Amino acid sequence: QAGNANGSQVIRHSFVRRHELPADVDDIIRALGAFYREECLRVRMGLDADDDRNRAYLGTYFPRSFIEWATLWGELLSYLPVHDVFSRKRTITLASFGSGTGGDVVGALYALMDAGLVPERVRVYSYDGNTDALDKQQRILGNLRAKRVFPFELEFECREYTWGLDASSFEESCRRMRDMLPETVDLIQTSKWLVEFYNRDRNAAAGTIQNLLRFAETAVGPQGLVA
Repeated sequence: QAGNANGSQVIRHSFVRRHELPADVDDIIRALGAFYREECLRVRMGLDADDDRNRAYLGTYFPRSFIEWATLWGELLSYLPVHDVFSRKRTITLASFGSGTGGDVVGALYALMDAGLVPERVRVYSYDGNTDALDKQQRILGNLRAKRVFPFELEFECREYTWGLDASSFEESCRRMRDMLPETVDLIQTSKWLVEFYNRDRNAAAGTIQNLLRFAETAVGPQGLVA
């Protein structure tokens, strides 16, 4: 149990907090050539990152994304009303936008496992405009599936997709994206990707986050979650 602001009690499922990459994931990214190199300015925009930058990302920022999303979804899934809904699902669908090398996706998968959820399958729909980053993500997910890390069947689709850079073209990108997703999605997430639009051109990007949230409302299921 955990007390909330007004003193009442909220019943929670057990919550596993992860502070580092699991050994299986660490082994996989090391095999892909991950190395540590801080790039505080260049990392603000990743659309044009090449193999060298993406391997530096894997060794530097991927672990942070993993821990952020394992924690975020882990917290939400620990609340019994949410846990009860997801524990009844035979298939859980996850959509990630601007997923890059996939630290957020892998973190979400571990959060589902750590929450004790055992659906028959989890289906991942992952989109990014950087083909090299997507290739690395696909190899990471493929290796995790081959290792049978998860107690569910893992299906994933990593597709190249570049969104419009200003609010109006971004809105059109959302309309096209809707046809690429299933009727409803259980979990929708985006990490630092939205911030990149504002880093590129703050004035042109005005309204982008609002458009993403409007789009997410059309895609997420009635008992789904958006983060």
